[in-house]
Amino acid sequence: MSMCRSGFGDDEFTAIVRAAASQGESLARRLCGMGIFEPLYLSFRASTSEASGALRLVRVSDEVPAGWELAQVEPLSISVPFDNYRTWIRERSMRLPVLRTAAVG
Repeated sequence: MSMCRSGFGDDEFTAIVRAAASQGESLARRLCGMGIFEPLYLSFRASTSEASGALRLVRVSDEVPAGWELAQVEPLSISVPFDNYRTWIRERSMRLPVLRTAAVG
């Protein structure tokens, strides 16, 4: 387990990862149904003191949406089974600032 995830926020982080895996699987299934076999990039929207951030998979050929950042340059290969999306995303997002930060003051 990463030092960045020591119990605090684990449920929230798991929910963020689960949502991204579901979104990515839906996108990949839709693309495959159209005969498009394209890797996907992991992107993220950073958290704020008011709200948690988010994770999202985007097509390699698409631009990362405004307000989002590319998490890394290694794409999710089309050969990765849907059942492994959650693990793939979790392993690559452990250090991303997606958990809501506590307001100081």
